[in-house]
Amino acid sequence: MLFLDISDTSIAVLYSRSPEAHSMDSIISGPVTDGVISNGIIHDEKKLATILTDLLSKGIPSPISHGEVAFVVTDKQVFTKIFPLPETVEKEKIAQYVLSEAKKFLPYEPTELENFYKVIEAESGKRIFYTAMSKATISHFQKFLKTVDLQLTLLYSRSQAMYMLLKSEIIGGKTLLYLDVGKKDFQYALFDEHGPLLINEKKYGTLSTTSLYELAAKLTAETGHSISHIVVGGSYSNERGKKEETEGEGPKLVLLSSLLEDLLPKLGITVDKGNTPIVHFANALGTLLLSQNVAAPNFAKDIANQKEEKLPQASEDENEEEDKNSPEVEKEKRDMSTSYFVSGSDMVVKQTSTVGRLLTKKTVGFLAGVIMALLIGIFFLGRVGGSGISLPFASKPTATPTPTLVPTNTPTPTVNPSLKRTDIKVSVENGTEKTGYAKEIASFLEEKGYKNVARGNADKTTYSSTIVRVKKSKEEYTQLIVSDIYEKFNAPDIEELELTSSFDVVIILGSS
Repeated sequence: MLFLDISDTSIAVLYSRSPEAHSMDSIISGPVTDGVISNGIIHDEKKLATILTDLLSKGIPSPISHGEVAFVVTDKQVFTKIFPLPETVEKEKIAQYVLSEAKKFLPYEPTELENFYKVIEAESGKRIFYTAMSKATISHFQKFLKTVDLQLTLLYSRSQAMYMLLKSEIIGGKTLLYLDVGKKDFQYALFDEHGPLLINEKKYGTLSTTSLYELAAKLTAETGHSISHIVVGGSYSNERGKKEETEGEGPKLVLLSSLLEDLLPKLGITVDKGNTPIVHFANALGTLLLSQNVAAPNFAKDIANQKEEKLPQASEDENEEEDKNSPEVEKEKRDMSTSYFVSGSDMVVKQTSTVGRLLTKKTVGFLAGVIMALLIGIFFLGRVGGSGISLPFASKPTATPTPTLVPTNTPTPTVNPSLKRTDIKVSVENGTEKTGYAKEIASFLEEKGYKNVARGNADKTTYSSTIVRVKKSKEEYTQLIVSDIYEKFNAPDIEELELTSSFDVVIILGSS
């Protein structure tokens, strides 16, 4: 399996034929040309495919065909929210409550997302940890990997991967502040024993020991969480971060590169990194650990299930119920109960990730049946302290008081809700022989709220796939456009639009 971490500036790859044994057959990294990826979204698939193919051919002895990939992506493409769970909400109504709360801050319907949640119990009360990713984004990554003959099997966020790597350092009810230092900015995440509490991004001002302690003090004041460690990682951490660890009053400051030297042997991971700093592979290493946890929030879960499906689907929910009770799943749960990555006291739960689908059923009777089946499945799969669904990257709460989790405004969502569809000029061009196709899609966009929509014919009628071209200056609108047309085109090609165009976005309609 390939463990792949692609950022706006670099690629890091771990290759293992026996990931369960934590043995690495190859470990390679390389740069990504500016503009190929922006905010985690691929803008030039052909160029990135060339970069990745060349890298794999140089670093892996034998060619990989139809290889399975565990992919980790930036949290800019993930929704994360923590919110209270009132005591008045009954266990059988938690799923509905999560949906109603999620709809308050999501820019579109939960049915357009892969959704996961867990319930956290603390002395101060219960909290919901909710995380989700747009299905359009998932299709975006799946489609790219297919162009290089690879199969997307596992898809995680970087915060999840880094938590899995660092969770042994989070002790005594305190929290850990992690900084992923990039070329122009850095992302920071606050972790407690249950997982990510806060994720945010900051442009460079001054990155120094003093500024890091000031950031830690600010977060402590805002959240009420005492920070025990500040860990500085990322590809540029040695250049822009503090090169010497400090210890004394306040949080301990340490470089991830030096921490990994002690941490990896404890995790049973042996890596021959050669001349490449091991910190470059930190997210991929966290993804390796996540891959061993069958209950981790895998955003590509539905893709994996479709690939495994052998019989015609009478009902997706019925098939899920069968899967939950299959001997294979029972074996996975037994294996995970003694796994190094999840303590024996944790109840491993196979998360369904289909909360959003509860909204799409057409009849009240059928909806009630689906909800009942889901709740029964959840009940028998296991509970953490009687709290319902638990994702495994949270430890089982102990009898000691747990700090109150506070709602956050993090992170940057897949689609910026402040973007206005009326602020961009769109051209829809028919690249097929279907009469009236451009008019049909233009009208569809106008119904979505776009006001400046032109329509016409493309330069040819033989486009096999739909292409979305976006100007560099308007690239933040890419995911909004892709999400809006998802029900029509679930995996369009994304390209950069030339600066001379009179439009901000040009959609060339293809036959598929």
